[in-house]
Amino acid sequence: MKKTLVLSVTAALLTGALTPAVFADSTTPSSTTAAPTASSTATPVSGASGTLETNGAIPTDNVMPIVSGTVNYNNFTGIQYNWTGTPGAQTASLSDGTSVATGSFYVQNLKTQSDWVLSGTYADKDTTTSSSHTVTIDPLNLSASALKTYNTTTFSGTSAHVTKLTNGAQNFNGTITYTMTAANPQ
Repeated sequence: MKKTLVLSVTAALLTGALTPAVFADSTTPSSTTAAPTASSTATPVSGASGTLETNGAIPTDNVMPIVSGTVNYNNFTGIQYNWTGTPGAQTASLSDGTSVATGSFYVQNLKTQSDWVLSGTYADKDTTTSSSHTVTIDPLNLSASALKTYNTTTFSGTSAHVTKLTNGAQNFNGTITYTMTAANPQ
């Protein structure tokens, strides 16, 4: 018996963009008014001295990577009928199955000191059969040592497992929601 689960999943985490402030002087000098000039004898405000410095840095050491990609799960293998009970009163049950993912995740990374874990949670859209089976997705470990600095790293999708199958037609039609968490929070 061949069961299939076809899922297309795209997981993307968006970061905010920094927009610099722009200042423009819209005044124009008048032909009848002289432009102001700087005075070398100006007195500073009481207590004011020194220089004004502005420093800014964008931290990249522990910024969460951006994940995208499409992973499909087809051809669950290992599903067989098992007969239980005494002869003449036997009932059939289905064994669990596993599907190896096709497709990849693309992880864009700045610079990280953290390991990340991408976990998938499956939700079945078919409410008539969703309570009879469970689909679990193996987590994908994104170790800091495997992530390319300021570049994109490709990771293969992980396996999916279906358990608690019941007799009758089983259709797997659902979505997987991925969540990224730090494996070694600091």
